[in-house]
Amino acid sequence: MKSSLRKMEWAYHVTLREFLPSIAKKGLQPDSHESANGEEVIFVERSQEEAEVYAAPDTVTLRFLVDGFGCTEDGEDVLYDVTIPAVEIEVYDKKARSWRPLKERR
Repeated sequence: MKSSLRKMEWAYHVTLREFLPSIAKKGLQPDSHESANGEEVIFVERSQEEAEVYAAPDTVTLRFLVDGFGCTEDGEDVLYDVTIPAVEIEVYDKKARSWRPLKERR
C-alpha cells in the first residue's frame, strides 16, 4: 500500500520583529507580490542559512513545516495562497541558538 502522505520540509521566512504580535494572532498570511505576478504568496527559503541572508537587527527568522514549495518565474521559493497557523510556527532565539514556539498549542 502506497502512502499518500507527502514529505514535510522546513520552510524559513524572515520578518520584522514588530509583526510577531499580528502573526501570533492571525498566522503568517500571504501578500500580493509583483514578482509573483500579483498572486498571494509567502516568500520562503529552504534553509536557515539562506533565510538569514535577509536578517537584520530588527528581524526574526521563522520556520514551519510545509508539504512542498512553489516557485516564481524568477526562481524564488514561495508558498501560494496559504496562511500558516501561529501554532505551527517556530521562532529562532539567537541568544539561546534554538527554536521556540511562536504560540503554544492549546
